[in-house]
Amino acid sequence: MPGGSLWTMSRGAGLPLVLAHGGPGLSNNLAPVAEMVEDVARVHLYDQRGCGRSPATGPFDIATFVADLEALRTHWKHERWVVGGHSWGAALALFYALAHPDRTLGVLYLAGTAIRWGWKESVQCERMSRLTADEHQELKALGKRLEGNEDERGQARFLRLMWSTDFAIPEAAAVLDHQPLYGFPRADAVARAVQNDWRRPASMKVSRMTCGGSRCRCSSFMAGATPTRRGHARLRTWHRLASEPFPATICDVG
Repeated sequence: MPGGSLWTMSRGAGLPLVLAHGGPGLSNNLAPVAEMVEDVARVHLYDQRGCGRSPATGPFDIATFVADLEALRTHWKHERWVVGGHSWGAALALFYALAHPDRTLGVLYLAGTAIRWGWKESVQCERMSRLTADEHQELKALGKRLEGNEDERGQARFLRLMWSTDFAIPEAAAVLDHQPLYGFPRADAVARAVQNDWRRPASMKVSRMTCGGSRCRCSSFMAGATPTRRGHARLRTWHRLASEPFPATICDVG
């Protein structure tokens, strides 16, 4: 792979499936998800470029992360596969599917923020309501302090507060204190670069795939796509718009 190597792990047998972790800038934590489907799928896990155990260098942008996924598909010799992910990884799976619809059997979309950058206002308000007033102020202060700052302790506290809003029952967030979600510190340089690219009004030009069917919900996260007749798909060029405020292997591919 241009720029370095990616850490990967594969398990199970059956339908080819790749899972992209959240972040950006974090590392794989989706082994429990892989365990749920390894009896019916060949599941591939990996640390994204510059994250965790993947020492690859930049550029750290959406197009390169999509290209890395395509390089992995070629490396594993899958003609087509299901692409999935969690949080930022779910958006990455969508970006890949839009760029490579002919290589995508389906998308497994877990707790993503949608194709556009950031949470919807209603979701953001609900998340922030799960913090106390003091925690909310602390989160805002930490966010400003950590801009361009590699303060590891401050970063850990910021993520602890932010991730606690994933729990509807505040007491349940205590699991974060003794069971870290990720095994490696966040790669801040990667996080900032990808987030800045994601915010840009037209950082990617891709093919837009609109699936069909009476129960299709693609329009909810594909910027207002209109479902087509069941069993058909429509492709057209699309400029992404910014949103409003298990043995492990090192693979050298390509």
